Order: sequence, then structure tokens, then C-alpha cells
Amino acid sequence: DGGFAIGLSITPLGIKGALLNLAGDIIASRTCESRHLTPDEGFRLIAEIVPELIALRPTGRILGVGLAMPGPFDVESMSFVGPTTMTGWGQVPLRERLSAVTGLPAFIAVDMSAAALAEQLYARGAEFTDFYYLYVGVGLGGAMIHDGHVLAGAWGNAGDIGHVPAVPGGEPCPCGNRGCLERYVSFDAYLRNGAVLGPQRWAEEVAPILRNAIVTIENLFDPETIILGGVAEQEVIEALSAAA
Repeated sequence: DGGFAIGLSITPLGIKGALLNLAGDIIASRTCESRHLTPDEGFRLIAEIVPELIALRPTGRILGVGLAMPGPFDVESMSFVGPTTMTGWGQVPLRERLSAVTGLPAFIAVDMSAAALAEQLYARGAEFTDFYYLYVGVGLGGAMIHDGHVLAGAWGNAGDIGHVPAVPGGEPCPCGNRGCLERYVSFDAYLRNGAVLGPQRWAEEVAPILRNAIVTIENLFDPETIILGGVAEQEVIEALSAAA
């Protein structure tokens, strides 16, 4: 308890915030469900959430605030485009606005990389030095942990598998291509096509596409293991894990 930090996750489904200590324990959390927030709406909610969390440890040393959000970043045809991203957030000076509304040092990360790092520090990934984290967000992403560090790439998007072509001539994707993996395997895909089936039946239907993705990951990165996680409902992630 020598220091605390605020973690924020923003997705097309809303905002989650948490107060954490130096061991990574979540002291408290807040959730604001609101679909496809504009930047002004998002930072207004952040300005409400963060003081509420800080007030729980009024004498604590608050080290900073981190914001994780969907990528990829800095890819013109795919960044902040479509229902699985934060449309309209592309030109926002994120770090500056986050620091301004919270009064804290601010950090920004792609959600899949932040999730992979959290797994490596605090959860199942701590058992491994080289693993791939398959992130089932509203879209689909992924990040490779190598030697205990996130393999970032030139623009921080290394391992982001969601827009790998999975079905030739398949569903149109907002990125401009067709048949992208996340059109079939993601929480957005489940909400569009699988909710009436239920997680298990839907996962069985997309299993061949998911298994091909797993094989691709294994051949590209040679990980010790692959971990599934993300912001999708737990039963959806568990069904995908079983199907894989």
C-alpha cells in the first residue's frame, strides 16, 4: 500500500475503472455502460470515476492513471474505424486530455498489450516467459510476451491478429478488406451472430476458423502457450477455449 494507480479501460461498450495497489490487487472498481462514447462523453465520465476511486484511499500516494483502448494504433485504414473500435477518437490528444481531467501522470496503451502485460505480471502468464495472449475484446486482438516483455512492433500493434484474412471473399470488414478474423471470432461477432445460439453452439460453429488462427499463432510466434482472455463475457471466452 505504498502507492496506488488508476487503471481505465474504454471500449465501444463503455468504461471500466479500477484502483490498484502495488501488488496489482484491485481495491475497488467502477463500470459505466454506454455504447460508442464520444471523446467528450468519455472524458466527462473519467472525470467522475477517477476522483471516486481516489477518495477510497485519500491519504494514499497515487502514482498515475493508465488508459487501455482498442487498437490498432496509427494504421490509417483500421485505426478508430468501425464498431469494434473507438470511432471518432483518432485525432484526440489522449495522454494530454487524460492528464488534464485527472491531474495525474497519464499513460496510454493498446488494450491487448495491456492485458497481456497484466497476465504476465499477476496471473497465469506469470508461469511463462514466452506466451501469446489472444484478446477477445469487442473485436479480436492479440499480443506476444517475449522474455517477459510485450513484443510491441513499430507502432505497438505486433500480434494483432484480428484483421488477418480468415475467410476468402467473406464478410465485408470496416477496415476495407473481406473475411477478417474478427468478423467471425470476437464479442461483436457473438453479439451479431451467436447470441441466439448461446456461447457453446456459437463457439462450435466458429471453431474451424478459430483453430486455423491458433495454428497461425503457433507457427508465427512459437509460444510456450496461448492464453485466452478479454472483455467478452466469461462464458463466451470459456466456450471459445473449449472449442479451440
